[in-house]
Amino acid sequence: MGAFSISVEAQHEPVYDFNAYKESAISVGYLYSFGEPHSKSFHLLDFRFEKSRFGGRHPNFINWSSGVILSANTTELLFAPVVGSRISYGGIVTGIDLFYLTNTEEGTLRLAPVLGFGAHKVQIAIQPHIRISNKSFEPISRGHFVINMKLFSLKKQTLH
Repeated sequence: MGAFSISVEAQHEPVYDFNAYKESAISVGYLYSFGEPHSKSFHLLDFRFEKSRFGGRHPNFINWSSGVILSANTTELLFAPVVGSRISYGGIVTGIDLFYLTNTEEGTLRLAPVLGFGAHKVQIAIQPHIRISNKSFEPISRGHFVINMKLFSLKKQTLH
């Protein structure tokens, strides 16, 4: 008769992190500008410094950011200093950005509400533009689709 053996291992319960954190980070984003008044679509890059708070029992975050948006496929170089804020609860992201889009000769101030999905590391959203000043200067379309992700953390600390 042969030897018969059964090996039993304990099942490990998943470990959840319910801590809250405060973080400074660098993020990068891709903006696809579409819609009126152009038939051409535009591609832009978004680089930001972010200050965030996130974590807890339910997925949520709030952040403040500043940075620059650069054009990738326009006939002339466009850039836009930008400041913004995002808040998320349960995967729904809302927020607002304020940016001044310029080609160094003229510019336009735009307010862009944010509505999308995501968490503190990645967000996907749509942003219609509200033109505040110089409404005749329209080097890109009046809205964009955004994919934003955290590149790396500069400083992260646990909140008590």
